[in-house]
Amino acid sequence: MGPRSRGDSVTILRPSTPADVPFVSATLTREFGFTQIWSRGQMFEALSLPAIIAAEQARSVGVAVLRFESQECELLALVATGQRRGIGTLLLEAARDLAAKRSCRRLFLTTTNDNLDALRFYQRRGMKLVALHPGAMDIARRANPTIPAIGHYNIPMRDDLELEYILK
Repeated sequence: MGPRSRGDSVTILRPSTPADVPFVSATLTREFGFTQIWSRGQMFEALSLPAIIAAEQARSVGVAVLRFESQECELLALVATGQRRGIGTLLLEAARDLAAKRSCRRLFLTTTNDNLDALRFYQRRGMKLVALHPGAMDIARRANPTIPAIGHYNIPMRDDLELEYILK
């Protein structure tokens, strides 16, 4: 991690600290409605997991929340403030680098079937679709009824799609 240049600005990537909890909480709540992230039928509290923070001029501008298990790294959430500035790509690259350093054999994530922007973003950066988890959001909604039934582009939110990088 550390500084990475993109045109005129320098983005600092660093591990999260307890001081980042308000930013991470506000960012995830704004983006997803809560800090609990569902993946493959399980709920994870994002605030209790390791994260990478992207900062510009001492201002936090993005976060990637990770979960390590065995030889796998799951990217539970990736949020960049402002689109098409390269912050999301830098966070994804940092997550991949960290997973490789921790000897993970793959970096994977799930996203809902309605999240077409995320599907485009991850596939354009080399991730491959590897699994469909039908009804995953219906299961999550039974545990947390505040999860909306209709998602992006007015598409019913029902399933999780799994994407991955295989790490060398």
